Amino acid sequence: MKDTVIKCLKVLGFMIVAYLLTLLGELLGGLLAYPLLHSSSDAIQFAGMYFAFIGIWIVTIAYCLIVKNNRKYFSVLGKGGRGNNAKTILALGLPLGLGLNLLVALVAMAHGDIHLYFSEFNVPLVLLFIVTVAIQCGAEELTCRWFLYQKVKDLFPKYPLVPVIISAVYFSLCHVMNPGVTVLSLTNIVLIGILYALVIYYYDCFWACVLAHTGWNFCQSILLGLPNSGIVSAYSIFKLDAANAMNSFTYNTGFGIEGTVMSSVVVAISIVIVVILGRKKKAKEVVA
Repeated sequence: MKDTVIKCLKVLGFMIVAYLLTLLGELLGGLLAYPLLHSSSDAIQFAGMYFAFIGIWIVTIAYCLIVKNNRKYFSVLGKGGRGNNAKTILALGLPLGLGLNLLVALVAMAHGDIHLYFSEFNVPLVLLFIVTVAIQCGAEELTCRWFLYQKVKDLFPKYPLVPVIISAVYFSLCHVMNPGVTVLSLTNIVLIGILYALVIYYYDCFWACVLAHTGWNFCQSILLGLPNSGIVSAYSIFKLDAANAMNSFTYNTGFGIEGTVMSSVVVAISIVIVVILGRKKKAKEVVA
């Protein structure tokens, strides 16, 4: 019992450290992104908000380099992560990110809950947002599915579901203050966190999580112009006719498609598929 309490306190400590790294990273990122954040263009300012997450990359990596027992985790980012190859990254990342988000959005459009219209395809801005959204999503993956996941995994080596659940819950808590947040939207973020953590567990591929997260956010925010966890981008290729958008099982006017039952179902099914395929993969590895 005492050992369990100590481990729980350590988990809480890891979560606090992850949060502090995020706060310090945001402060540093705000300084680095200052020219973008103070641009005369609303779109550039919004891209600057994404770019500011570069500070989290810098602070988290620096911390793990300084604290000796964290240095072993860098192997997960490279060849130590056996699934870190182009084939696995693309085969998992694109369907679980851009694919799932686009699926839910198309159902919302087919159901008549949202209507989109073409705005503009600005090549420099699209390229800028691809990079900055990847920086933002990668920063969240770095703290949740790299630092926190690995720390908890080391603490509970015989219970792989513990780091999966802890990292997913922490990921959801990071979105508590987002505009339009609901219990359902936070639940869905937990499910998405579980999905990405299972990719780490079964496929040992951190970068597939980064691509999936990037694809999801880019699709709904920059491609479709929908709220991304309640926040609407200043630039998007398509725009939402917000005045005629309706709440339903496919769309939430405050939080977007992430706050819907449809997202819950799609992500839950994806979790089941990843578990089934992942177990088959691990079984083959054992036989081999």
